[in-house]
Amino acid sequence: MAKIQRYFSLFILLAVIFTVGSFAAADNRYTTENDPLVSLSYVQDLKKEIVNDLYEKVDAGKLGEYLKSSEFGFKKLKKGQQLAATGSCEIILRSGAGTAVILDPANVAAGVGFSDLTAGAEVKNGESVQTNHLLLASAGDGRLITVTSSTAYFMIRGDYTIVG
Repeated sequence: MAKIQRYFSLFILLAVIFTVGSFAAADNRYTTENDPLVSLSYVQDLKKEIVNDLYEKVDAGKLGEYLKSSEFGFKKLKKGQQLAATGSCEIILRSGAGTAVILDPANVAAGVGFSDLTAGAEVKNGESVQTNHLLLASAGDGRLITVTSSTAYFMIRGDYTIVG
């Protein structure tokens, strides 16, 4: 019986030492400096600081030009007119109807046309253009959209030419 009490006392003593040691080790690792929890005001202040630093490093005139050039413009075309896209031109047919025309015979043979980024497909020569789909002309090698309805409205970003 005395032997059991001695083992029990030893067990309790080891448990106390282990518990105290655990708290001491934890106290050294976790400080407010390493604490992953932050206040909302800290995050908001940090965001303002980062944004202000970025604006200081960017030329305000060039930033305005970039933002303006990245906007979509609106264009109304009549039946028979063609929208000729250059490289990196983005087009959205908002209303009306149109057909893709690919002038380069190599592209026609390879099945290359406008990249339909909305559908994840290719709009090939002679195919109808879907409304509200974002199309990309990846090169200025004769990719056009011919308006087949009485009028069509396009949103366009990038360089293009109206034919007709």
